[in-house]
Amino acid sequence: MPSNADPIVPRPIASGPVVPGADLPSEDATQALRLVARREHELLALAELSQELTISLDLYGVADLVLFNLMGQVGTSRSALWLISDQSRGAPVLLRSHGIDRRTAAALGTACTAWLMERFGNEPRIVPVSELTREGTAAGALLARRESVELFAPIFARGELLGFIAVGPRVGSGVYGPVELQVLQTSLGMVGVALHNTKLYNRLLENNRQLRIANENLMELDRLKSEFLSNVN
Repeated sequence: MPSNADPIVPRPIASGPVVPGADLPSEDATQALRLVARREHELLALAELSQELTISLDLYGVADLVLFNLMGQVGTSRSALWLISDQSRGAPVLLRSHGIDRRTAAALGTACTAWLMERFGNEPRIVPVSELTREGTAAGALLARRESVELFAPIFARGELLGFIAVGPRVGSGVYGPVELQVLQTSLGMVGVALHNTKLYNRLLENNRQLRIANENLMELDRLKSEFLSNVN
């Protein structure tokens, strides 16, 4: 017997217009993925730097490792590293400079050392060059602007200021944000320990060399004494 009920008609599935790229991650998610990838790259770079620093005991080799690593991490093409001499705390030794003329870098370190040591001594922090142009010497400010130096950062180990670095602007007009400053501080903390160990190693080598020379001189004196006594007899 036929039924008077209405036939059951399946309802169409509601769907909106197809939006190109709707299945792709949002802009916020993309930025988050980029940040995660960037942090992963920074961790790998820091691990590589730490491993390399434990191998090298050459001051100039350490300086090259540090500068190339930092330049790659923060994205700059200019950097320099000075070491404060044990004999004279007013005359830093330029170990390496990349993208900055070596003579100009040496003059820049000499002109800014007193000002930087005062800033680093009061508060060991990264110092922008803009503070130098306001309060520092005219010669240092002029050289820093000429070589496009943007930041100075100290290198400490066991509370002792061992040296400092300078970095230029980031490629692509990028600014130094909290991430880049944190990378600099973390890297320079490891660098300070490496430089301290390297200085101790080189000092030990120098002491051994002086002891060897003194021993050779004593042996020569003994030989001359024996020869003199033989001639007297």
